Amino acid sequence: MAILASRKHYCVNKTACMADSIDEECKRLLDDKVQGCPEFKNAQKLSRHPSLQTGGSYEVHDIEDLLRVGRQVKGCPYFAAQTMAEAAQLVFCPYNYLISPIVRRAMDINIAGSIVILDEA
Repeated sequence: MAILASRKHYCVNKTACMADSIDEECKRLLDDKVQGCPEFKNAQKLSRHPSLQTGGSYEVHDIEDLLRVGRQVKGCPYFAAQTMAEAAQLVFCPYNYLISPIVRRAMDINIAGSIVILDEA
């Protein structure tokens, strides 16, 4: 299972969270070869965290759970969610991630052969 969301919803980096544009600050930190983003470097650690795996306490999780564990392990929930989505059988995301071809390409989302359920309640 994975839940895709924006950097704005998932960022746990204190520098980026205080910036006017979290997206731009995140990209700047990723391009910074000296300091970089320590949370990004730990994204894999977060995506493989036992509490998020089958049988873990957050096996079925929400954005807040991923943020909580991300803060604990100092890992990036945004990039961890993308990694988790690659192997997930069930992926939740905002509908515009699927509807917009531009966003789909940017997020590298391939819906071929998938069952898509749109819930606009």
